[in-house]
Amino acid sequence: MSEKSQEYLKDYKNLLDKNINFMLQPYNPIVPIKKGRRPTPAEVKLRVLQSQKLNRYLDDVSKNKEDRQKKVFEMLQILTEIAFQRKILVIRTLGSVLSKLLNQLYTSVLINERSINSLKASFGNQQVIYLPSHRSYADFMLMSVVCFCYNVEIPAIAAGMDFHGMMGIGEALRKTGAFFMRRKFGENDFYWRLFREYMHEVITFNDQGLEFFIEGTRSRSCKALTPKTGLLSMALEPYFMGEIHNLKIVPISISYEKPLEEQLFVYELLGIPKPKESTLGFFKAITNLKNQNLGKIYFDFCEPITLNEYYGEKSKLNRFAHASEPSFVQTLDPYELNLITELGHDVVRKQQEKIVIMSFNLIALIYNEATFTGNVKNLTFWELERKVLELIHLFEGLGAIVAVDTKNLEKDIKETILIHQNILQVKGSNSNLKMIRSNVDLSNINASKLKGIALCDEVMNVAIPVVSLQLYCNPTLFWLVEPSFIILSLLEENEISIKDLKENVGKLRQIFIHEFVLYPGFSDDDFNQTLDNMISLEILHKTNHETIELNSNSKYINLLLSAIAPFINSYLNTSRVIFKNLQDKTFVEKDVFIAAQTYLEEEILKGLGNVHPYSLCLDSISLLIFSLCNAGFLLKQKKDCVNHYTINFDNLSSFVEILDNLNSKLPFEYNYFDVKKPSKL
Repeated sequence: MSEKSQEYLKDYKNLLDKNINFMLQPYNPIVPIKKGRRPTPAEVKLRVLQSQKLNRYLDDVSKNKEDRQKKVFEMLQILTEIAFQRKILVIRTLGSVLSKLLNQLYTSVLINERSINSLKASFGNQQVIYLPSHRSYADFMLMSVVCFCYNVEIPAIAAGMDFHGMMGIGEALRKTGAFFMRRKFGENDFYWRLFREYMHEVITFNDQGLEFFIEGTRSRSCKALTPKTGLLSMALEPYFMGEIHNLKIVPISISYEKPLEEQLFVYELLGIPKPKESTLGFFKAITNLKNQNLGKIYFDFCEPITLNEYYGEKSKLNRFAHASEPSFVQTLDPYELNLITELGHDVVRKQQEKIVIMSFNLIALIYNEATFTGNVKNLTFWELERKVLELIHLFEGLGAIVAVDTKNLEKDIKETILIHQNILQVKGSNSNLKMIRSNVDLSNINASKLKGIALCDEVMNVAIPVVSLQLYCNPTLFWLVEPSFIILSLLEENEISIKDLKENVGKLRQIFIHEFVLYPGFSDDDFNQTLDNMISLEILHKTNHETIELNSNSKYINLLLSAIAPFINSYLNTSRVIFKNLQDKTFVEKDVFIAAQTYLEEEILKGLGNVHPYSLCLDSISLLIFSLCNAGFLLKQKKDCVNHYTINFDNLSSFVEILDNLNSKLPFEYNYFDVKKPSKL
């Protein structure tokens, strides 16, 4: 690795080097903002019920005094469901159990001590909102353990209802600071107003900070999700209304060498719903993980965003405009909501910049390239070592943090392949790297609960390892998408003006805007920085001040194109299915899932190599539908809380042609590794 990566990674210290009973150490936490006596949970509930906003609302919707009392009682019940508590004994007990599990499952949990110490030094007069990336159920529990170990006050944690109904566990998590929210409550006005007031009290009157996941849910695909700004808007409303002077936003990046839920993610992506959370299921899952080695975790507090500075530099925000009326009669205006959306994307961007790319991420990309170019048979261990070193150079040249032990590279690669032996294996230094076919029995799956179709065993056994491998390619795409788009735009051009190249890349960004979370406000910076990096890496040549040409001898071209090829293939095949099978119908999302998976299964079984198995993933199909709606290729109408779609025929036809053209540009004969055909390059 480069000196830059080495310098950065030396600040990480292994939490597991500490005493295994670190949860029994004295706990004297530093709070983000000093507020005097902390209100009790009962006092927080009372403040919520006494809020002017809620009482004004109750006056408007209550038919009479009796109806009002009934609604107040209902609010008390909901608040009991929502509210968090704080019991240090429970925190120590759960933390001790988790620390034991971490020691059993992971070789190291590496914390950036410089960043957490810098954050602690800034505490004192600003409320803090922690926004971690979300790749595992373990994220918020890990956050609490890290805070405890470094004497940072454990924040109040906005958690989904997944754990709430689990006997014993839901209440235990509540006593560690978790407060629970129902999913998709935006259309329940009564619940939404109550939850917003609870958030208001947590932000304005508590001193321990607030934590939630801006992506809204775990990313099953292990790549960034478009930020959900509903909770962020609630949390920031007191700031915009001038009720608090300042706020500190702390993005947190958590990188897993192997996520706990790897196989669960794969099944969910292919349409098999996750089992309902239960206490018995939780302990059974923990038992099944026993004796597994899941490698390393990297945990980093990113550079905080202080809102006075952030909005002072970037906007014309005028919080004094809200001073003319009481805050309880005001709402955020569209301009302020747009500012919050941009902040959400900035947070996700900062999380992505601090992702630590590990050995298996590079190996997954190398194997993926070999499958597209037909060179899997030539991928020996020694060839793998050479290519890993090449990719370290590429990623560090693009600005990424890479954690690979180049001084002991053979050992590093062997260890990570052993951790991921369910996907790839290599038997010796002169042997080929091989993908391990799955052999699952899904006969006990209830077909009525599937989101798509019941894929046949033959297709599932092919798809599972391919999708599993893709989970390790996906975290790297933050760095690879823009370079891939630039190369794709240059494939049929000897040279092109920078202006035209930027325009072409912009069109590609628009197609995949939701797949890769490509916020339009960052497009200029992304393009200019990537162009400079690719010139430095000699992937591109600047022929003069205004034109660019592709270095056709660059060893990175196929790697970069193969990184986005599964997504181009997925969008093309699904768009064709929608266009051909659903053009004269009104349909819902599940209709697309069923039609797409039915077609894709048939094509995979033919063995023609025109379908990549990742195309079967429902998350990608869902994101395509969202993009087609935003672009006007599909028309959407909501009926009974369900989105119904119809095709804008001419527009969708032209979109399919664009994707077909993109797919034909790729220098690969096929889109699936098991088809034995030579590549074009």
